[in-house]
Amino acid sequence: MISLSLVRKLGEGGFATVYLVEKVPIGLLEDEEDDEYGKPCRQENSSGERELVALKMQSVSDGRWEFYILSELIERLAHPEGANEEISAMLRRATESMVQCDALHLFKQESALSLRYAGQGTILDCVNRAARGGYGSTSDPGVDELLAIFFMVEVLRTMEAVHVTGMIHRDMKPDNVMVRLEGDGSEWRQRYRADGGDGWSDKGVRIIDWGTGVDVTRFAAGQDFIVESRGKQTEGPDSSYECWEMRNGAPWTYEADWYGAASVAHVLLFGRYMVVEEEREGGDGVRPRVKVAGHMKRYWQTAMWKALFEVLLNCGVYNRRMVAGESLESVLRELGIEAEVGQMPTRLEREFPVIGVIRSIRRSIERWLESNCSKNGKSLHGLLRKVEVAVGGKH
Repeated sequence: MISLSLVRKLGEGGFATVYLVEKVPIGLLEDEEDDEYGKPCRQENSSGERELVALKMQSVSDGRWEFYILSELIERLAHPEGANEEISAMLRRATESMVQCDALHLFKQESALSLRYAGQGTILDCVNRAARGGYGSTSDPGVDELLAIFFMVEVLRTMEAVHVTGMIHRDMKPDNVMVRLEGDGSEWRQRYRADGGDGWSDKGVRIIDWGTGVDVTRFAAGQDFIVESRGKQTEGPDSSYECWEMRNGAPWTYEADWYGAASVAHVLLFGRYMVVEEEREGGDGVRPRVKVAGHMKRYWQTAMWKALFEVLLNCGVYNRRMVAGESLESVLRELGIEAEVGQMPTRLEREFPVIGVIRSIRRSIERWLESNCSKNGKSLHGLLRKVEVAVGGKH
């Protein structure tokens, strides 16, 4: 029998409150005459660590849906059906980047979702500690560009895997992406490997808060959605992470997550929430072109970042172009990205062909990172060590 002991409140949003609790086995009182269970007796697990979980309290309907989305998503990632070797490897790797759901407890008017506790904080926390932690500048907010590139590669790969399974997160933003620095470091080598070898699969991100997720497989092929964003229900649309389509009542599918991914990149680089501008030139008659307001540092990999922001903020425009017949090679040439050979045979590729552009950009970034993981006296390995210390080590 297990008792839950409250440690502290972790956070509170408009739809849920999350508490940190400790699993405490109920110990048998030796001085009792009968065999009834007595007071809680704190114990450690087999690894010598306290068993901590995040308990998310929310409405019954919200709890049921998030439990379904998380359980189904992790099952599809861990056991891909009909996927080739490359896709299967990507999906299985992404399982480590999901928040793990242990149980759902349903009550009359409330539900309690038990989630594995990940105590290293969000991307936002990581950025806020950058200067003090020695992996950012004291004069400019944001993290070192090497770290920004690494975390964005992890976000891009993870979200592609999620979309291949037929799921949409729908609330992607820096607050919902956690730092994931695991492993004891014994197999972790200095040189970055995009395939996750040499201990690099232990480092990355973890995506949380799936309460507004969408299971595309429950709908007919090609289905899109028009719903009010959560922002419209509170303080109005938020362009820092909500895509143009959601903010303007236009149809959307995977655009929601890729725009949110751009918001994560912006916070990593600039240290503040994204501000965007709209331009009719570059749009497609359906919607305008959206771009980041402000300027990038001249010493950043500006061509790479500009291509990434361009596609993530405007992927609906590029997707319509490709659905109408424009080739992947043509779009990549326009963006200055090396063309990829072939496509992945998935439903996602057929319905949302711009994923090939996003994948090509991600792979070009991975190649750059493999060649430049140690640069100008800094290394990605060393910077991640500093992040690990700043966010509280391994949990």
